[in-house]
Amino acid sequence: MILQDLVEPRLLEPSTSEVMVKAITNGSEIAFRLEWLDESQSDMPGPRHFIDGCAVQLPSKVDPNVPAPQMGEVGKTVEISYWRADWQAIVEGRADNINAIYPNASIDHYPAEAQPLENNPQAQAEAAARYAPARALGSRRSGPREQPVEDLIAEGPSTLSPAPNAVSKGKGVKTPKGWGRCHLAAVTRWLLSRDAVPDRVCCLGRLPHRGWSKKDANRLGAVDLKVRTENMAVISDLMKVHKVIDELFFEHQRALLHFDFEKALGLLNAYESTLFSHMADEENILLPVYEKRADFPAAGAPKLYYDDHAKMRSHLGLFKQTIRDMQSEPELDRVLLQLLDREAFYLRLCSHHDRREADYLYPILDALLADEEKYEMLERVRLRGERH
Repeated sequence: MILQDLVEPRLLEPSTSEVMVKAITNGSEIAFRLEWLDESQSDMPGPRHFIDGCAVQLPSKVDPNVPAPQMGEVGKTVEISYWRADWQAIVEGRADNINAIYPNASIDHYPAEAQPLENNPQAQAEAAARYAPARALGSRRSGPREQPVEDLIAEGPSTLSPAPNAVSKGKGVKTPKGWGRCHLAAVTRWLLSRDAVPDRVCCLGRLPHRGWSKKDANRLGAVDLKVRTENMAVISDLMKVHKVIDELFFEHQRALLHFDFEKALGLLNAYESTLFSHMADEENILLPVYEKRADFPAAGAPKLYYDDHAKMRSHLGLFKQTIRDMQSEPELDRVLLQLLDREAFYLRLCSHHDRREADYLYPILDALLADEEKYEMLERVRLRGERH
């Protein structure tokens, strides 16, 4: 559990220590009950105010390599069932007007209620749409609702969009003790297959902080990652190394979100050494053979791989220096947000680079080389990170 301290309005003090989750399935549907202690009932919209809410995130496809928890990643879509307390209030009968929020508000005039339009329902509807453009365009943020749950899909931060089909149901229940051990929200949704299982349950809104344990510190104090070559039969199996490397960078970013910059820097060093080792394998073993013997297209030219490697090395040097300087920064939040923005750009570069390798470098070498050559090449690669 972490604080929501990156987006305004920020939560700088933890308000919830834990969320209790129960789940049950019949093989075709799955239901979740989420409960947490909360003395207040935050179900009224307003400036700089978070609505109580929760969400359950599931991968769109069943795969042993689950998507990143921050709303998935490119090529690994996640489906999100999102409940909000204000939507629950509207479903239970709270009026969808300004007086429901500000009881003493006095409205002089709404264009759709003008006297000349009283006998013309079509003109009234057109005027209402003209002066409520978001609703006219299908915005789901406000207005009458039949369900307090919304279905969303995403492939990473800033990609959240409505899902094509609404499959989730849910309800939040208020107890006499406020939100004290509230039964919130029993989200029920269809599973994609009988084998589908939740990858992570994510609670949104009032998110508490979870500190790093000593076990975490010990685990990350001596990083020794490796993908065993005996599990690899073809060059394309080197994509397994990418997954190991990507997981290290995710752990680094998670440490950043906890403001644990020492851990974040250590993880970034481990990521860098593992990545650089993999790059060296490609530049010293794979690319010379590819460049000399392969009939590659322009989109898979060797120079593109070398250029990408150089850019990635440059970015990592900048990231490391920024983290070293973090403690002395007077505007820490601003610097951290800038770093995360730069890292998002870097991850897009890595994604394009990985796709180029998956589309050209690895499969072309697999088609070109005999089995003995592939085995000899895989025996030479170094698939481990250095210790830090």
